[in-house]
Amino acid sequence: MSGSALCGICWFMAHTPSSECTMTFTTTRGPWGLVNKAGVSTFGAEELTSLDKYKEVADVNFWGTVRVTKGFLPHIRRAQEGQTFHLGQCPDPPVQKNFNIVKYLGKWYEIEKLPVSFEKGNCIQANYSMKENGKIKVINQEILPDGTVNQVEGEATQANLIEPAKLGVKFFWLMPSAPYWVLSTDYDNYSLVYSCTTYIWLFHVDYAWILARNPHLPQTTVKYLKNILTSYNIETEKMKATDQENCPKVL
Repeated sequence: MSGSALCGICWFMAHTPSSECTMTFTTTRGPWGLVNKAGVSTFGAEELTSLDKYKEVADVNFWGTVRVTKGFLPHIRRAQEGQTFHLGQCPDPPVQKNFNIVKYLGKWYEIEKLPVSFEKGNCIQANYSMKENGKIKVINQEILPDGTVNQVEGEATQANLIEPAKLGVKFFWLMPSAPYWVLSTDYDNYSLVYSCTTYIWLFHVDYAWILARNPHLPQTTVKYLKNILTSYNIETEKMKATDQENCPKVL
């Protein structure tokens, strides 16, 4: 994610209270994420290892992760301007049936979204085109508050042949692909995109975008798409409209 930084590392050992780690972490401004760098192991035959030793390993490797996550999550949530963190694993909503990637190509304007740390401007739009290797070229553009145009280029792939509406997109070759699921689209007017990542099996961060072929979309359509999200227990209260007023036709 462009512009993001991992601002804290917590060494969380077996009997360290989560409040101690939280106090250390909150001295750094603007935390984005969390690394729980803790782990212990034991060696020897299973039948000769005491039950207390098994409990000690579980207390650090599992319950330590739970405690530090609970301690840090409120501070990360506040720092990310409404970023949507939730306990539990990602939901699994159904995607667009019989998805046609060729019809989906072209320019899309961002209408509303769940807050994201890597989008700071307005007039946000995305352009998708087919590459010679069969993958999809992704160009995201926005106008930053200082008036400059920010552009990032990435690549999307259809990794799931059974459900082609489940794409993966990446903007840097070292980073893993992020989910880009098209939940609903009519290709000519609107698209509803969802992405979610589960962290250490304990909580997830999700994203949602309402896109349109034009800079504006009727509120009846926006409400229809939000109802799709809520029907799968995906919160929409934090969704924000993207300013598409007075935007140049070409960024």
